[in-house]
Order: sequence, then C-alpha cells, then structure tokens
Amino acid sequence: MPSSMRTDTSRAAQPVGAPTPWLRDVALLMRWSGSRYRYLLPAFTVIQAVFAVAIIVGFAFLLRNPTAAEVQQLASGAWTMGIISVGLVIGPQIIGTEKSEGVLDYIHHLPVRRSAIVVADSSVWAAAALPGLCAGVIAARIRFGLVPTLSWTTLVVVPLALMTCMFLGSAIAHLLRPNVSGVLTQVCLLFALLFAPVTFPADRLPLWLQAANAYLPFEPIANLVRAATISDSHEPAMRDLLVLTVWCAIAYTADVRAVAHRR
Repeated sequence: MPSSMRTDTSRAAQPVGAPTPWLRDVALLMRWSGSRYRYLLPAFTVIQAVFAVAIIVGFAFLLRNPTAAEVQQLASGAWTMGIISVGLVIGPQIIGTEKSEGVLDYIHHLPVRRSAIVVADSSVWAAAALPGLCAGVIAARIRFGLVPTLSWTTLVVVPLALMTCMFLGSAIAHLLRPNVSGVLTQVCLLFALLFAPVTFPADRLPLWLQAANAYLPFEPIANLVRAATISDSHEPAMRDLLVLTVWCAIAYTADVRAVAHRR
C-alpha cells in the first residue's frame, strides 16, 4: 500500500482536532496556564499575601482589647478576603486582558472541552491563593498568637470556597466586557470587606443587610473557612455549606456556558 494511502487511513482513524480525555485536557491546560502566568503568579501571590497581612495588622488597631472571638473573626476574615481577592479581582483582570489581546480566542479554538478550560484556569488561580493564605496564618500567629486547628472539613471547605470564588470571578469576566467586569469585581470586593460579616460579627449590620448576606456567598465562605481552620471552637453549618454549594454550581454553569458560546 502506498505511503500516502496509509497516511490517509491513519488520519481517518484519528481525526485531526478530536477532543482528548477530559482530565488530560485539564492537565495540559493547567500546565500551559502555569507557563503563561509564570511571571504574574509570584507577583499576585505577594500582593494577595500583603493584603491578608494588612487586614490582620491594620484592622487590629480598631480593636483596643480584642477578645478571643474577635481575634478569630478578624484572622479568619483576613484569610477569606485573600481568597475573595484572587477569585473576584486578580483572576478576572487577567481574563479581561486576555480577551483584549485575543488569547481567549486562540484557547477557544483548541480541541478541548469548554469545561476543561474553566476548571484549569480556576485551579491555577486557586493554587496561587494558597501561599497568601499561609502568609495570613503566619501573620495571625505572630500578631495574636492564634494557631489554626484543622479538621477533615478543611479538605472540603477550603477547596469549595476557593473554586466558588474562582468560578464566580471567571464567569463575570467571560460574560461582561473588561471595563464593566473590572468595576463589578471591585464593587464585590469592597462589599465583602465593608458590608459583609467577614471580618466582624453579623449583629453589627442592619437586619435587612444581615438577611441579604445570608443568601450571598461571602458570609457562608467566611463562616465555613472559620469552622475549617478553627475547628476546636467552630463547627460548619449545613446551611452555609448548602448556600455555597449552590453558588458554586451556578457560577460554574454560567462560566462554562459563557465560554462555550463565545465567538
């Protein structure tokens, strides 16, 4: 048989552009994302770490003689804000830049599943948030002598909180124009910092705002992170877990659809 016929037969058996298995798609995309962001990830990790440390050190000046409960609220709130800052600010900014430069158009023409693109990018940014969390833990240990007590819930809650924020920020960035998504994510960050019971108790807010925060993702994330990292005095509430799971599913679905319908 001529070599040209053998080549044609081989191509027919394995079509060009055929999708690879999903896990391989995710692994390859994560490797490529890590290569693309190799200069950005260290810088953003430092920024996120400084942000978490600044909350612990700066907000502590507002507490003259903080109680143990206030220290735990402030420290775990700083760790939560580190997660939110990466998912809702840093990640969407990078996606907006890639949209403007045409990088996303190239990615969306690759023979990979759309869901793999979403999971890979979100996983890379979630991993980038971990050093900042560690820096916040060290700052809380030095400033207040607070030592986290971990449990099995940490393995469930922290990844769920990370991926919810990553999916949410990615969905906003994919659905909206870069200038609009940039403003919206900044508003979300300020709301979480100032108007959600993340670094302070919920009873300091008006009743209507307490009711609203019960259905938004920020308070459940803060409560679950606190329960996962200070497990000797806090337990995860099923309601918080349910609300956060719903938000994660909605954000993931919206993100995948936005990527799939992109032209």
